[in-house]
Amino acid sequence: MNALTNSRRFSDLAKYIEDGRKGTMMTYLFDEAEARGIAKGREEGREEGREEGQLKMLIMQSCRKLRKGKTASQIAEELEEDLPVIQNIVITAADFAPDYDTDAIFKWMVSKKVSNALN
Repeated sequence: MNALTNSRRFSDLAKYIEDGRKGTMMTYLFDEAEARGIAKGREEGREEGREEGQLKMLIMQSCRKLRKGKTASQIAEELEEDLPVIQNIVITAADFAPDYDTDAIFKWMVSKKVSNALN
């Protein structure tokens, strides 16, 4: 830890005590660690949400192209995605043809962890 970080922590501790909160240094440190853990959890949740959103969009775009009779290779090229990723979507989507319910395809892929090719 550098001096600036230590200074900030002592300043935060002084404010913690000034605010009339009761407790010890350990209580303060626990509260600080808990707040950091919550923030980290939120960020991880946001990242997971972004990844799921990207997969859902890719499924939706792939299904539109499947309805037009395009192959996995054509879809991969047009969407500038790796062929194995598109092949996973196309194989899964075949069970949902001809409607290609994107929500159902997404849920199935997530539940079976088929989307690992995206990572």
